[in-house]
Amino acid sequence: MYNKKNLVAAILLTLLLGPFGLYYATVIGGIIMTIIVPAISFLVLRMNNPAEEISYVLGLTAGALFLYSIVIWPACIIWAVISVTIHNKKVTRKEYQYLETLAKINNIEHYQNNGNAEMLEWFKENPNKGMNDYYASKGKK
Repeated sequence: MYNKKNLVAAILLTLLLGPFGLYYATVIGGIIMTIIVPAISFLVLRMNNPAEEISYVLGLTAGALFLYSIVIWPACIIWAVISVTIHNKKVTRKEYQYLETLAKINNIEHYQNNGNAEMLEWFKENPNKGMNDYYASKGKK
């Protein structure tokens, strides 16, 4: 059985750690936001100004920092909230299905045990009788 994830913990982790905090909510999301998005943003910023000057490197760093602080960091928080909510709904649904199945099994066992105990007692009292005699004595057809 899976455990539910804490929504407050997911928000705090992504708020403090950004994409690295997203690993709590979803590993795939954490990988995407820590590896793929920085690589793509680096390539996009690199294509805008291919000059090899120090001002370009500083501009690239400032642009990446701006992109992370304004776009990617809040996106990580939103992604964490959505992922934890979906995960918790799946866990709740599986718990419900498990409990529903368990209740059905308990009802079946209860029904079988009650019927069998009564039937076995009747057969002990009537050793030369058959199944049809048992049901006839109970008024069942």
